Amino acid sequence: MSVHYFVDGRKREPVRLYIDALAAAGERSTVATFDRLLDLIESEGAPLGMPHDRIINRRERLWELRFGDHRCAYAEVDGVVVLLHAWRKRTRKLDTKEEATAIRRLRSLR
Repeated sequence: MSVHYFVDGRKREPVRLYIDALAAAGERSTVATFDRLLDLIESEGAPLGMPHDRIINRRERLWELRFGDHRCAYAEVDGVVVLLHAWRKRTRKLDTKEEATAIRRLRSLR
């Protein structure tokens, strides 16, 4: 399965920028875990199942990829996995602001 990064109106890839910032901050093991999960999606398809990912919005078919205390929202659009939004998980509950950002980006693709 092919994996693509969401591209916003300014031609930026927010998830790639987030991962690059993690790498610049010295979180190489976190970035390596993220890369391994992307490789799994490409080879085995999505969703991967727990503990790698879980569904966060059934109506929108929105999933979160779990790597350490970081999350990356993704969805399948036209047979392609699109990485929509990434953030650091700070509480046990899903941050509705982060979910809303991912949903807004997903709806812009449909």
